[in-house]
Amino acid sequence: MSIVNVDISLLSMFNTDLEVDDKFPPEVEAFRQKILQSECFLFASPEYNYTVTEPLKNAIDWASRLPNMFADKVAAIVSVRGGFGGGLAQYSLRQDSSI
Repeated sequence: MSIVNVDISLLSMFNTDLEVDDKFPPEVEAFRQKILQSECFLFASPEYNYTVTEPLKNAIDWASRLPNMFADKVAAIVSVRGGFGGGLAQYSLRQDSSI
C-alpha cells in the first residue's frame, strides 16, 4: 500500500454553476479521477471551529457529486487540535453521508 498526498488547494470553491454540460472544471475533474482510481482514503485535518477545514469540506463536496467518487470505498479519519484532540472534526466527517 502507498499513500499519495492529493493537493486540494487548487480546487475552485464548490459551485454547481461551474458544472457546464454535465462536465466539471478541469482541476475538479482531475481530482475526481484521482479519487476514482484510489482504493481507500485517509482524511487528515486539523479541527477548526469544531469541524474539518473548509478546503477539505470543499474537496469532499466536489468528489461526492454524482457519480460519487467515494462510493463503496474504505476511509479512515485522523484529526488534531488542542484540548479534546480533534474528535469533533472526526464526528463531523462521519456524519457526512457522502463519504
